[in-house]
Amino acid sequence: MTLAAESNAPRPTIAAGVTRIEAARQLSSYTSTQENAWLVLAARAIAKDAASVSMTVNGTPRQGALYRSVNAAGLTATPLRVGNNGEETLQAVVSVTGAPIVPEPAAERGFKIERNYFTLDGEAVDIATAKQNSRYAVVLKITEAQPQFGRIIVADYLPAGFEIDNPRLVSSGDTGTLGWIQL
Repeated sequence: MTLAAESNAPRPTIAAGVTRIEAARQLSSYTSTQENAWLVLAARAIAKDAASVSMTVNGTPRQGALYRSVNAAGLTATPLRVGNNGEETLQAVVSVTGAPIVPEPAAERGFKIERNYFTLDGEAVDIATAKQNSRYAVVLKITEAQPQFGRIIVADYLPAGFEIDNPRLVSSGDTGTLGWIQL
């Protein structure tokens, strides 16, 4: 869609592509980071042709795409009301950003996941006592209640302030530099 929109493909082609993407998107609960990036690029490319969009924003007529940043207090004081004045269907995308007030609950979905932190010498460590420039090995133990074939992705988010020091430290299960890990 990105390439089609950037190369000025006919409007029916763009509309058909958007319909197919929407249908595929409804079949999946999640999208990957790469898929999200391409969706943003496609939306931006399609939006350049939004001059024909006619709408009202809180009662005021407006032409073209609408980009607006609003905080929670602003929405509480004055809700954002958008109306379509055009002949074609108007699509709206709302993005919400922020930090959660409480941590997300762990999700296993058929897997039991245990996370343990160690020094590079194999000593267990309490990550709450981590100091700047300390290096740790994170060992994930993943077990299935009912083993079955499947392709999975384990997203193990780093705590705030941490970074991956050397992603090649352990490659394809080779733990030669960390001989203390029990497989």
